Amino acid sequence: MWSYFWHIALIALLTLGQLTTSIQLDINDPDSIKDAAATAAYGMMTYYHGNESGQIPGKLPGTWWTGGEVFMALVQYWYWTGDTSYNDVTKQALIWQKGHNDYLPDNYTQDLGNDDQVFWGLAAMTAAELNFPEDEEVSWLALAQGVFNTQADKWDPDTCHGGLRWQRNSWNGGYDLKNSVSNGGFFQLAARLARYTKNETYTEWAEKAFTWATSVPLIIEKGWTINDLVTVESNCQAPNQMQWSYNYGIYFNGAAYMYNLTNGDTKWKNVVEGLLNTTWRNFFPQEYGGNIMVEPCEPQKPGVVPCDGNQSTFKSLVTAWLAFTTTVIPETLDQILPKLQGSAEGAAKQCSGPSPDKICGQRWFLDKYDGVTGLREHMCALSVFTANMVPFKTGNRDQGPLTADTGGTSKGDPSAGTGSRKPEKDKPREITTGDRVGASIVTVVVVEQWKKTEIEATVLLMVNADRMKLGPHLRGIIFDCYPGDTSFSRAYQAAAVLSPSHHAPAQALGKLLLYPAIGLITSLQRTGLMSSVSQLRSELNDSAVFGAAAKRLYLYSTADQMVRWVDVESHLADAKARLGCRAEGIAFPDSPHCAFVRDHADRYWDTIDRFWAGREVSTPGAMMSGQLGGGLDDRLRSRI
Repeated sequence: MWSYFWHIALIALLTLGQLTTSIQLDINDPDSIKDAAATAAYGMMTYYHGNESGQIPGKLPGTWWTGGEVFMALVQYWYWTGDTSYNDVTKQALIWQKGHNDYLPDNYTQDLGNDDQVFWGLAAMTAAELNFPEDEEVSWLALAQGVFNTQADKWDPDTCHGGLRWQRNSWNGGYDLKNSVSNGGFFQLAARLARYTKNETYTEWAEKAFTWATSVPLIIEKGWTINDLVTVESNCQAPNQMQWSYNYGIYFNGAAYMYNLTNGDTKWKNVVEGLLNTTWRNFFPQEYGGNIMVEPCEPQKPGVVPCDGNQSTFKSLVTAWLAFTTTVIPETLDQILPKLQGSAEGAAKQCSGPSPDKICGQRWFLDKYDGVTGLREHMCALSVFTANMVPFKTGNRDQGPLTADTGGTSKGDPSAGTGSRKPEKDKPREITTGDRVGASIVTVVVVEQWKKTEIEATVLLMVNADRMKLGPHLRGIIFDCYPGDTSFSRAYQAAAVLSPSHHAPAQALGKLLLYPAIGLITSLQRTGLMSSVSQLRSELNDSAVFGAAAKRLYLYSTADQMVRWVDVESHLADAKARLGCRAEGIAFPDSPHCAFVRDHADRYWDTIDRFWAGREVSTPGAMMSGQLGGGLDDRLRSRI
């Protein structure tokens, strides 16, 4: 009992003792920029364990494509700063994941999207253009060519007169979509290969890919808007109009390479100028001064859904692409550099967290660390810091991006990725009995429990995690009395359960001491110095964690004093809004926390059986979500 409370106090004191000031950045001093970049790079790599014994080089937990971003950022870090600290681990990752010289490794190929693959291809292309050291066993240029060849083979003229589908394989969710980032990645890769090799085939493909994107409502030339995706079912005429920065970046950077290749063709100049202007309006809002990059999911405003794991990386990509746009179109430097400088100064203020692995936050427009941290936030800071080395590198004889004619040393293989062995089968593999059994039982059960005042999510997975991503293979997720909110009262009630019930004086003293302890922890969570329930709630609705296809069942009670029904229903509504998934809720009217099996065993298990079978889960005596008096929005407003 007493050791438990001293444990809480010790954690709190140690945490407070780790508070740091922000990175001290002088944007006009290259050494200061390099120091800032080194700090961010170190913080980012504290999350990477692929170079450790028994781990997989290049692979990050829960994601494959982000590895391409990470090691592309490290190639750029080496180029802009000259620091070779991470060269070996970068080279190891880029080689390990190369598959059959096409970045379609056997362990992940059946579950990859075209966008997943192309980011590794762009990382290899960046390594080639910057003369990143390579070994005899691999050519960065050949790897980029292998990606191009396998993607060109996926060009789909049978629907919408062309374009790439989002997913490479018909059995994956999203195969019926054609999105901007997949097609933009292919366009940019083709443009960069065309410039590097002067091979007309790449030039023709770049032109073809861009023309197709403007023929459907992905790129709207009037006003230079880029929509996120179109559906094959609508003949690619029904766009999702979500605005994301990396869609703009992937196209304006590709267009910049085409402008350079064509010696200033007016067509490509107009594309670059138009897309940059929209980028400034959408992602460098005047509300924050006009020179700080802000993703639409970052402001904490009503109706704004927090960034998921993918969206949290976009600033890394866009700031790097802005930097390289200035190198292939030098006249853009005057308008781009102030944006990079303002963003870097904002990032430096955000990099004021409590420890090396939590030093950089997410929202650059805030003057203080926001507590939203991780590998992705450090990667974004790293990229914007290194991008600000542009004015100090300009004019150097070895300035990249290089070509085969200007000093690039990587030797290509135009036939890479086109060998007799195909990385994917033309038809989906045969479904085995094991697959059917697995599909029927792969349900994630999230159980809320308190242990030393920390909420743990217990995830039971009956699937081989090394074989493929989790999301596409989940069929159902059950949330039982979960998730709750971040209030002091609920935290106190949950922790009070741990106090000794057999000894009244000790119980009374324990509850008394809980008040300051829980108060301190709640404060630390709200300031971002400790992980919080709100972060966990958001991550459970992150498509990068569980995907977006699995149906969801929320079980909760109006009598639960620890996890209120309004908090569960708000999470259910957020899942529908963010993921577009099927989500249902059953409210048991009179059971305390996690007591459904005890109080309503028959109804509880009947609901589970119906959910498994895909039938309507509503049962006699149970209330569906939304039947507890007024609409959800009204009930939430009543809490404010």
